[in-house]
Amino acid sequence: MGGLLVLQLLPAMPETPRQWVVLLVFGPPAWVLLEVGADRFFGPRRGASISPAPSAPQVSLRRILVGLGVALVVVALPVLWALRLAQ
Repeated sequence: MGGLLVLQLLPAMPETPRQWVVLLVFGPPAWVLLEVGADRFFGPRRGASISPAPSAPQVSLRRILVGLGVALVVVALPVLWALRLAQ
């Protein structure tokens, strides 16, 4: 899986030493921060407050909609910020 990700992102790899330093300094902490945030937001306790888990393993439409809403905000905010900077 990681190899496919690298191949997909290969054209966007850092080209200068400065870009590599920024990637190596900010990349791992950002990854850990996002993992911890996602685990806390979509963890069992928060998930149960969104929609109680059914007795059988079923998909909760409410949890999916909340997750999509969060993903939309997480993706939209940086895009809007970048567009604002580009003006």
